[in-house]
Amino acid sequence: DKTELRGKQAWHLQAFAHTKNPLRLVFELDDQFDSYSVPGTYASLQYEMHLSERGQKVNSVQHLSATGKEPAPAGASVARVLPGTRDPLGLMQYLRSVDWSNTREVRSPIFDGRKLYEVRAEKTGTANVSVLAGAYAANAIEIHVYDNGTEMKDAHFTLYVTKDDRRIPVLLEAVMPFAAARVEL
Repeated sequence: DKTELRGKQAWHLQAFAHTKNPLRLVFELDDQFDSYSVPGTYASLQYEMHLSERGQKVNSVQHLSATGKEPAPAGASVARVLPGTRDPLGLMQYLRSVDWSNTREVRSPIFDGRKLYEVRAEKTGTANVSVLAGAYAANAIEIHVYDNGTEMKDAHFTLYVTKDDRRIPVLLEAVMPFAAARVEL
């Protein structure tokens, strides 16, 4: 949805994560993420994490500020970030907006709700991707995460977006220290 947040226009983006059986018996997870991002640039205004994992609930609302001088809205904390910082949902939408036929790499500061990182995303090729929704010709976008200038070797992401003008994200593959995930359209 397009909405207004503290007098600014914003896209409200949401993502949900739930474990399914049989993994749910071992690790119950029901998380919701909300991003309020500036239209066009997808720079983050506010990032929310509503986590419910193994019976523990945590709610975090972070107002992102490049100056740190803006007061936090009620129920939120201020996170001081670099200008143009995106959250993970805003980054995914931003990567959709990139014309990968004319762009090789993009860089962006990313705030994950806890820490600031640098992300470098580069087109590494094309692929025919088959998911439940169908088969698609897609650009393969490798996403590299850097912490204080050093690439994190235990976190790797590949995003596949359709090669047409819609640039639909059809597949995200993630390898992290604690799990591997495959998110399909």
